[in-house]
Amino acid sequence: MRGYLAQWLPEHPLGIGRRYVYVHRVVLYDKIGPGAHPCHWCDKSVFWDRQWPRDEDALVVDHVDRDVANNDPSNLVPSCGPCNAMRDRERDQESGRFV
Repeated sequence: MRGYLAQWLPEHPLGIGRRYVYVHRVVLYDKIGPGAHPCHWCDKSVFWDRQWPRDEDALVVDHVDRDVANNDPSNLVPSCGPCNAMRDRERDQESGRFV
């Protein structure tokens, strides 16, 4: 998925039942813990156990600086899918790439 790093972590709460877990998700989960959290951008409650795009209230990990390689905890925030998608569109427009 677009340059995101994945790691084999079957013992991590996000890794149970999966082969690999995206590192940025593990870093944010370890920082903020399980349960509901407010979207950093709109304050809507988002949940780890939901799936985007099926569920609009799924927790999507957003890289504040938009660098998917920067998984520093200070760069990761919980986001709702619509806010994360809007930020992707803004980034694409800023770079002149329209999708």
